[in-house]
Amino acid sequence: MSLKLCFMAVAFVIFAIFSCADHITESRDAGNGPGQSGKKAPASVQAIFDQSCALSGCHRDFQRPFLTADVAYDNIVGAPSTQSPSLNFIEPGDPSRSYLYLKITGGSGIIGTRMPQANPPLPAAQIDTIRVWIENGAPSE
Repeated sequence: MSLKLCFMAVAFVIFAIFSCADHITESRDAGNGPGQSGKKAPASVQAIFDQSCALSGCHRDFQRPFLTADVAYDNIVGAPSTQSPSLNFIEPGDPSRSYLYLKITGGSGIIGTRMPQANPPLPAAQIDTIRVWIENGAPSE
């Protein structure tokens, strides 16, 4: 392998590593931290997160908020949004002030696009499940 080609390959690998650095260095314990409260989202809500958010690969390891069952509740209920810190991800009792709800409905004031990105919107029944949960104070299971 020529020296020039070897140098280019090494430069590419270094570039690839550093282009992901923001995601790699973020701690998994976003929000209040995994398992601190021991609270979990209700099964009906967590099932939506699992299907459309966490287990689909988006909000599992590197993209905040982490929405796996062990950390979702602590990471979103009463926790400031990373994109719009003036709003909590979930503001108990108020979907219109809950950034996660605004993201899944494509509400005004969101940064970026409606969630889930590059996929069809959540079905109305799933959005209603999340809305009602928030309106009822976002209780844990």
